Amino acid sequence: APASPTEAAPQGAEEPDEGSLLDVGSGEEEEEEQAPSPTSAATLFARTFTVLKGELLNSQLLEPELLHFVATFGGLFRKIFEAYKDVPVRGSEGHMTLGAFLRVGGDFGLFPQVADFQTVQWLYDTAECAAAVEPIAAVLRRRQEAAAVSSTPSQGRRRRRTSAQQEARQERQERNDGFLFAGKWIRSHLAWLTKDFGAMTEDELASMSLVWAMSDWMEAHRLTVEDAFAYLDRDYSGTVGVEELEIAIDFMCFDDPPSHDDVVRMLRFLSPPGLEDKLEVDFKTLTMAFAAVGKQREQLERATNCFLKDFSKMTPSESNAAIFFKDLWDLLEMKHLTPEELFNELDEERKGELTAQELTQAARKLMRMQPTRCAGLSVESPFELLDRNGDGLVTKTEFCDVLDKVWKARQMQNLRDEAKHPIFKSATASAP
Repeated sequence: APASPTEAAPQGAEEPDEGSLLDVGSGEEEEEEQAPSPTSAATLFARTFTVLKGELLNSQLLEPELLHFVATFGGLFRKIFEAYKDVPVRGSEGHMTLGAFLRVGGDFGLFPQVADFQTVQWLYDTAECAAAVEPIAAVLRRRQEAAAVSSTPSQGRRRRRTSAQQEARQERQERNDGFLFAGKWIRSHLAWLTKDFGAMTEDELASMSLVWAMSDWMEAHRLTVEDAFAYLDRDYSGTVGVEELEIAIDFMCFDDPPSHDDVVRMLRFLSPPGLEDKLEVDFKTLTMAFAAVGKQREQLERATNCFLKDFSKMTPSESNAAIFFKDLWDLLEMKHLTPEELFNELDEERKGELTAQELTQAARKLMRMQPTRCAGLSVESPFELLDRNGDGLVTKTEFCDVLDKVWKARQMQNLRDEAKHPIFKSATASAP
């Protein structure tokens, strides 16, 4: 058994009193308290690792070989930036968002193979020699916070109540001054964007083409109207004028850029009634315009591309249209007519447009005259895909465009059949 403290103490030595023993115990407890916990140690390690990693990367960027490399290929880097920048900035070459920066890394095999997301985000956030720009939303948010701090509680409540009343009044006004187009709420003065192409004037077609091109560019870059014009709204009014639009359109680098008169004409069409001379459009109206042309494009693609799909992948309306138009094309070939001549034959009153029901009845009347029964006679609402703007009318242009796509789809099908292996041809061949 171990000796007691009294027995172990040498002669002449003072025995430790009770207080000193307590002091020793408290010191051990303090040492235990000062020992870092596993969580704090991991946090310290992660922070130290990040700092050292940043210092290592910064030191590597200053290596003579790398400086020479950057100087040699600086023009190439500028071309890459010009190709991937996605947000226009007033008085600058443009801005590359984090999404665009990640696309650069992905296209060149750097992300995520070489650098993970945290590293890429850290490099983006800590980039040096970059011009600081502030988007509109941040400025407006800072102004609202400053106004809230400087106001008294009663003033703040009054301001919030007034703002809520204004928003409710604006919502009621928009509800009364608008209509539903393909599931999207559109203001009444934008109704020209929902017309059939054949019913548009030359100026409306030109303006819609410009809106369509801008919408395609923003969709390809996954940007909203607020994102695209975040650094162009100089007075933070939430509207854009001719100058801002011209900067944005120039930034988009269209193959056939519009003129100043084209931009002014488009703004006049987009501006609310009574404000055409102001030549400004707010973000919400511009968003509605892009939504309208997006629905037009969606319905056009659905109507013209469905015939190229595999039959098993078609929707019910697409499969019905494919069956009906196949028989209609066979009728057209048998009578040796062009799509325009066939439409004129169906349009007995020469109105230039027919309702879907009138067109269906006239087409079925011709199909019943065929020697063999047509499967298209049993199809309900075959012209649903042709009515792109939902007004219930099918124009000659819409009719001819879709039949042209049917012809192209048949040509593609013939090419695919010719390219089949003989074993597949024999499997599908009919018995003699």
